[in-house]
Amino acid sequence: MSAPAKTSDDAIRAGARRLLELHGVEALSMAAVAAEVGVRAPSLYKRFASRGELLAAVTGEVLAELQGLMERAVRPGKPRASLERMARWYRVFAKKNPRAYGLIYSPQVEVDLAARMASAGALLGVLGESLGKEKALPAARLLVAFVHGFVSMELEGMFQFGGSVEDAFEFGLATILDGLF
Repeated sequence: MSAPAKTSDDAIRAGARRLLELHGVEALSMAAVAAEVGVRAPSLYKRFASRGELLAAVTGEVLAELQGLMERAVRPGKPRASLERMARWYRVFAKKNPRAYGLIYSPQVEVDLAARMASAGALLGVLGESLGKEKALPAARLLVAFVHGFVSMELEGMFQFGGSVEDAFEFGLATILDGLF
């Protein structure tokens, strides 16, 4: 009979995510994650074959968390309210988890296309129902480009000219949604 596992995939991903937020992706090594979860590095390799595989698993988890938020933001029959909630919650999520959020768009992390598509499902659903299927993808790209660009600049401290960053976000979001509806 083999010895019981001293950790789990969930615990490993959680430990990796804690380290990621504290020290960034560059400092995330298998040895550091092992120490964080209280095992030796070889134990991690039994569950994740490489650092890249672990990063992909963490990114998949981040996408699933974001997907859940977007799905909960939907208000049936209220597309604009749904899109406003999605954009605001997306921004809050990114600001609360800046380094994990960065993994979503990192070219260094290989993430399953199905996970990426699932995370956009609620957005595409709302847009498809309200604008039609042919406009849903271009509208989703527009919204994601605005929100991601805004959030990325905000996280990097790029809004230094004064004025309310919150008001600027709301103005941009309203302007885009006015154009769509």
